[in-house]
Amino acid sequence: MKKFKQYLNELEDYVGYHSAPDAESGSPLHDLTDTYPDDIYGINGVRYYGDRTPFDYKAVSIMSACRNKPNKTLMVYRSVPHEKSRDELIQQYENEKRYILKHGKIPNTANTDITNKSDYYDYIYYEIERLEKTENINDEKQINIGDWVTTVRAYAVIHGKRHLDNYKILSKQVRAKDVFSGGESILEYGYDPQWTIDNF
Repeated sequence: MKKFKQYLNELEDYVGYHSAPDAESGSPLHDLTDTYPDDIYGINGVRYYGDRTPFDYKAVSIMSACRNKPNKTLMVYRSVPHEKSRDELIQQYENEKRYILKHGKIPNTANTDITNKSDYYDYIYYEIERLEKTENINDEKQINIGDWVTTVRAYAVIHGKRHLDNYKILSKQVRAKDVFSGGESILEYGYDPQWTIDNF
C-alpha cells in the first residue's frame, strides 16, 4: 500500500495539477500576441510578465529569439520522478542483502511493508533472480504530447528539487510552433507538436 500511495503522489507530480496549454488553448512560442501584448518582447517583458525569478531574463530572451520563427529549434525541459534501472535495482537489493546478513535487520532505507527480515530477504532474493532474467531495456521516460515543459533548464531543476524526492531532467529538441503558452507563466508551456508533411 505504501508503494502504491507513493506511486500516486509521483504520478500526480508527473502529470501536474492542470492541463498544459495546446494549439487550441494557447499561443505558439513564435507568436505570443494572442496571449500577451506586444511588449512581452520588449525591454519591459520581464518587468510586466516575469515570475520574479532569476530565470525570467533567459525566458524572455528565448521568446524573443523565437518570435516570427515557427520552425526555430530550441530545447525544452521537464523534471520527472527518477525510476531506477534494472541494474540499479539489482545493486540496491544486493546491498540490502549484505546489510541484513551483517546487521540482522532490514535497512531503514528499504521501501517495503514487510517487517520480518527473513521474509524480506527471501523477497529480494527472488526479485534479483527475476530482474536478472529480464532484458535491460532502456524504457526511459520522455517528453510527451500534452506535457508541461519549460524553456529554461534551471527552472526544471528547481521544480524537481521542490516537488519530487528523487528526480531527473528530461530534454527534447522541438520547434517554436510546437510549444504553447496559456499566459500563466513565461517559464511554463505545453508541448503540442504541429505535424505537417515536412515531418515525414
